[in-house]
Amino acid sequence: MLRLNLLTVFLSLLNVLIIIDCSLVLDSVFVVLRHGDRNPYYVYPNDPFDKTYWNEHGGIGNLIEKGEKRIKVAAKFYQEQYATLLNNNNDDHVITSTVKRAIQTAEIFMKEMNKTATFERNDKMLNINAKCEKAKKSQDDWLLKKSEELMPNDTFIRYIANKTGENYGENVLDNLIHLTDLADALKVERDQLKLNVSEWITDPETVTILSELDKKAFAEMTYPHEVRRLRAGLLLKNIRDQMENKNSSQKFHLYSTHDYNQILLLQILNSYDHLGENNLVPPTYVSGVVFEVYRNETDENQ
Repeated sequence: MLRLNLLTVFLSLLNVLIIIDCSLVLDSVFVVLRHGDRNPYYVYPNDPFDKTYWNEHGGIGNLIEKGEKRIKVAAKFYQEQYATLLNNNNDDHVITSTVKRAIQTAEIFMKEMNKTATFERNDKMLNINAKCEKAKKSQDDWLLKKSEELMPNDTFIRYIANKTGENYGENVLDNLIHLTDLADALKVERDQLKLNVSEWITDPETVTILSELDKKAFAEMTYPHEVRRLRAGLLLKNIRDQMENKNSSQKFHLYSTHDYNQILLLQILNSYDHLGENNLVPPTYVSGVVFEVYRNETDENQ
């Protein structure tokens, strides 16, 4: 029977030292990878960088050049780290969400490692937005319960509505989604792409309010246990099934997904401590959750 060690990696290419018995030999590895740097996936009505602009600059929500470079650096790191597991010529089976940036991330990653692969697209396993009525209801109910703590005051919402042209009505959940999508879009435009944005976007108070909202909402969206079970269960089962599959020759397993899915996976394993009250930091681009499987060479029963 294989003995398992869990390694979680959240800052890109973060090395974590694990002290193991010298009789244990690395048998296989499973990497749950977040996609690379991307364009915004939301465009507000008054945004001067409209859909036409983004279609001319790689596409809404798609990978950008910086993201592709980061993926290649990560792939080289994994190639060096797990060289002994990558020396077969067989096609590896890689699973991704159906989102273009996740698919491209997997393709670039495997190509950079000089590995051929067959790709399976599976949103139920790797996309938190996949249709699941139970998970959605559980999440919506929880967000409504926490909405008073999450939502800015009405004055700020009216201010944002005036600046963005977005319709903020009576539906609290819709308003929350609009604000978190806006916070992400402005962060990408302002901080990552360094675009020449309007003054209100760089206003310190606006930046602080939207940034804190985004972090807190991120934490709450992945908090309910039912959401974790329904959204992370299939991925965890697939990983475990592959670990126990003695007939498989594949030693390196890649899952290309999104930050929410990474966190859900670690939360269901009680292994994620980055969402503490004072440190609400989601995973970075191309961060990975890594499961290493070791074989005990001195004891056939372990």
